[in-house]
This record gives sequence, structure tokens and C-alpha cells, in this order.
Amino acid sequence: MSAASKEMQYRRQGAVMGNLAHDLTWEDPEHQLRHAGARPSVTMEHTGTKVREKVQPKVQTVVEVCQAHPVSAVSVLGFVAVAVLAVMTILCYVQLTVLSAEVVELSSTLSTLQSEGVTLQSEYAKLFDTGTVKAAAMAGGMTEPSNSQVYYMDLSGGDAATIHEVVEQPTTWEQTSQSLEHQMARLVEYFR
Repeated sequence: MSAASKEMQYRRQGAVMGNLAHDLTWEDPEHQLRHAGARPSVTMEHTGTKVREKVQPKVQTVVEVCQAHPVSAVSVLGFVAVAVLAVMTILCYVQLTVLSAEVVELSSTLSTLQSEGVTLQSEYAKLFDTGTVKAAAMAGGMTEPSNSQVYYMDLSGGDAATIHEVVEQPTTWEQTSQSLEHQMARLVEYFR
């Protein structure tokens, strides 16, 4: 501490020496100069019987102002493209969910139809059992054929078939007109 500040502090009236002495450094001019312009903090500190505020140094924030840059068309198109792709992705997920639900429904229908098919196959096998058919035929009055009713055919020769088709030959005039039409069509196609 400087001697001038001590001298000034002891000249004050009501100065108390000893344990009850005031903290004289809280009004120190050097201290005041060091913290000039600083806002006192909210925290309070008790020293003895007096309350004093803690002073925090003032922090200056520097704000730099930049000029606004114009928005480029490429960035706008980029944002639009990203938005369109996001919407398309969401729609694809919706379609995928719908198709998955349809697959689950169709697989349950398939399992139901397969079990029903097994049941029908077993009923079919029961109905067309040779013993059952023979018994039903005998009950209807049918008998087995005799040897005189059985005929055998010899199919050792190859299969052959003849197809006659009449094809008219176009006349010379028809051939010429078809050729010209074909050439004109190719020419028109070339210039398109």
C-alpha cells in the first residue's frame, strides 16, 4: 500500500484499531483506479460487521458488423433439391410401408390357402381312389370290358401332317408401290 493512501485512511474520523478495525483497503484509490468503470458484481462478501461488494472487471464484447451477402441462386437450388429429395424419400418410405403391409396380408392369405389346398387334395384322393371308383362303377351296373371289346392300335410309324395354304403372289405393280412406300417412310424418318 502506498503511504499516501494509509495516511488518508487514518485521517478519517471514527477509525477503529485492533480486531474491530475496518478493512481500509476497500476504498484504496489504486484499487478504485484499477477497477474504474467496472460494474459491481451481485455477490456480496461479509467482512466483520460491514458488507462490501465484490467488484468484477468489466468485460468488453466487440461486435463486428459484416455486410449481408446476397443469396446465390445455386444455394437456393441446392436447398430446393434437398427438400425435394427429402420429400421423395419420405414418400418412398410410405410406399415401402404400404407394400410391407400388403406382403404380410398376402402371406397370411397364402398360408390359409395352402392349408385349404392340403385339405382339398386329401378329399380328392379319397374321391378318386381306384377302389372307390370301381365300387361306384359296379354299383351303377358297369362291368369290365371283355377281350372282344378291346382294340389295339399300332403307332410305330412316325407322325406326319400336311398343311395346304394358298399364298397369293403380289403383282409387279403392288410390289413397286410397296417398295416406294417403304422408301418414302425411310426418307421421312431420316429427316425427323
